[in-house]
Amino acid sequence: MNENIQNQSLKKIDTLKLLSDRFAGESDEVRQRLANYEKDLTFKLIVEADVYFNLEAFNEAKFRYELYLKIYPSATHANYQLGTTFVFLDDLTKAAHFYLLAHETEPSVTKYLVALVELHYENEQIELAEKYLTNYLKNYRDNKDAVLSAVFAGVLPYSFFKRCWKLSFQISPIKVVKN
Repeated sequence: MNENIQNQSLKKIDTLKLLSDRFAGESDEVRQRLANYEKDLTFKLIVEADVYFNLEAFNEAKFRYELYLKIYPSATHANYQLGTTFVFLDDLTKAAHFYLLAHETEPSVTKYLVALVELHYENEQIELAEKYLTNYLKNYRDNKDAVLSAVFAGVLPYSFFKRCWKLSFQISPIKVVKN
């Protein structure tokens, strides 16, 4: 049954891509119908992925998030959720990859940063965690309180936040070039 659903979803995506290529030069009406079909298909796909995630059927969720990302590679919600799915599937390398994609796509969203920093910190990759948090605090000082809420929720230690906060104020030394 599961394999049948996966095959049907893949066929729909392949059909959608084929139709999009075939009718690329057609009328606005044809393009609009294709766009509506794509919206319906992809909306259903992301909703199904979220439902499976919430039901803790992580392999099913993973499959749907991956399909969705084939269509919309920079979809931050799907990248973030896929990262979290990989955490539950114990593939922390892939989790970090998808958290980073979500963070790079929407760097001002604290949730994506905190997930990335927490993952690195908990896996004793302190330098990476420090790098991401320090850069974030340099660029988004107004979001400091959102990061602090994660600290107070116990996600990150206060001493770590404090060190990154201080580092974010340091100015890189200016190199003097002599002619």
